[in-house]
Amino acid sequence: LGLRDVEALKTVLSLNRNRLDEGTATEFHRLRQIDVRSRTLAVDLLNRSLLTGLLPVQALRAIALSAAGGFAPFRRFLMQQALAKTFQGL
Repeated sequence: LGLRDVEALKTVLSLNRNRLDEGTATEFHRLRQIDVRSRTLAVDLLNRSLLTGLLPVQALRAIALSAAGGFAPFRRFLMQQALAKTFQGL
């Protein structure tokens, strides 16, 4: 997320002629919300799945983590999502 924050700040500053003001902060916040919320939700769900005693939830978590590590197309998809937009323009 940190690299995406930098990229969004670079974009907002270039649009606002390198001025930091309330409008810049608002635009930065707007640009980052979807990414931050989706990552927060994913981490929260993973944490909750670790704390539950429900076997179906534990089994689903185990299957998903196994697929993430052992199924190359799924692993590539996850990596692309993690790196999306991060290295554009470098």
